Amino acid sequence: MDMKINLKRTASFQASPDTIRQQLNDLPCMLCLFPKLDHIKPIGPSAYQWTLKPIGAAGVEHAVIYGADYAVDANRLKVSWVPVKGVGNATLEGWIHFQEAGNRIDLAVHIEGQLRDMKVPLALRLVTPTFINKTFEALVDKFLLRLQERVSA
Repeated sequence: MDMKINLKRTASFQASPDTIRQQLNDLPCMLCLFPKLDHIKPIGPSAYQWTLKPIGAAGVEHAVIYGADYAVDANRLKVSWVPVKGVGNATLEGWIHFQEAGNRIDLAVHIEGQLRDMKVPLALRLVTPTFINKTFEALVDKFLLRLQERVSA
């Protein structure tokens, strides 16, 4: 089973633009805050292969593996990524935009793509998209919380 992912999240927290730039300039360290990350490895000058620990429930699990090529604009407080073709069982692209708002940072995240080759029993196929989307939303929310904790420290 293949499934589309499309999520948008926002957050706001106390941080300086310089602290955000430091995170963007050490992108692999920032990416390692993502929950369920088994490992991340470089596959190009600005590209990484992600391997997530299996995600699932009720005996159905899927380990997401994908490649992404990142573009960081630390001066504008933005990072975006596009899929690396032929890497893994998913294609994900998106962006994170940080914006200075007085003494806090507002951020917006957008991720979209597709998970492929998920082994899902026929009886669970109707509920799987909702479950997977909610799971990814929770993972991104936890990533944002970890990022907030790091930059607010």
